[in-house]
Amino acid sequence: MNARSTNTTMTEVMGILNLTPDSFFDGGKYNTTEAAVQRCEVLLAEGAKYIDIGAESTRPFDAEPLSLEEEWARLAPVISSCRGHADSFGAKISVDTYKAEIAKRSIDAGADMINDVSGLSWDEDLFPMLGQLKCPVVLTHSAKDVLHMQSATDYSNILGELSRFFSEATSRLHSVGVKEIIIDPGIGFGKSQEANIEILANLDQVKALGYPVLVGVSRKSVLGYITGRDIPDRGAATVAVEAIASQQGVSIIRTHDVAAAVDAIKVAKAIKEKEGMKV
Repeated sequence: MNARSTNTTMTEVMGILNLTPDSFFDGGKYNTTEAAVQRCEVLLAEGAKYIDIGAESTRPFDAEPLSLEEEWARLAPVISSCRGHADSFGAKISVDTYKAEIAKRSIDAGADMINDVSGLSWDEDLFPMLGQLKCPVVLTHSAKDVLHMQSATDYSNILGELSRFFSEATSRLHSVGVKEIIIDPGIGFGKSQEANIEILANLDQVKALGYPVLVGVSRKSVLGYITGRDIPDRGAATVAVEAIASQQGVSIIRTHDVAAAVDAIKVAKAIKEKEGMKV
């Protein structure tokens, strides 16, 4: 197992590497090993400190579920091929999966961490498996399964729900020896658009729960809801939210556009530091 520390004091960038034909933004672009490795190299050169490799789309409503063996057939050669590139940049490899067996194979193959968008709820075997692996985990607040998550969006107090969920889920993980946990409020995963906006306006409260916070909002539907723009035209809105999230102290930004996010973080940091010098 090759698990490394995920502690961080400044916002870092996680580059999205989708091996899928059907992801909502870049599906089909990197679904060969050669194309995926080339994309990995670009993301690292642009400043990604994490590469999040996903082989199964989790877009709401109509994502196509994969069998375990199909998912692993996509992942295995890319994890192996990207490992050395990540090492040369001092970066970590994350695998985006909710399946216990895929998590085990991924860590055994050299991945550093598991990014579970299901919040431990879509595969009952994942929780005990993470207890065995004891690798760093990204724990996402989500609801139901991927095809039905948007039918479970009725939270009267979304910030209270996040607090309750993360308190319970992190306690479970700690109880089986998982020490490094990053929490993701799950923008777009089982939430109304107003709830998504409320979370983004209160990331300091999510951070106050005491764990490193990951935010992934890259080109998501909430940005279309706010701006009226289609997926290809949400780049500017994405960068705006990423800068705001950085100023609120999140640890990791997960994004398709690494170079833009890195620049946004630098600008946000410079302004924040200047504000801190005011008397």
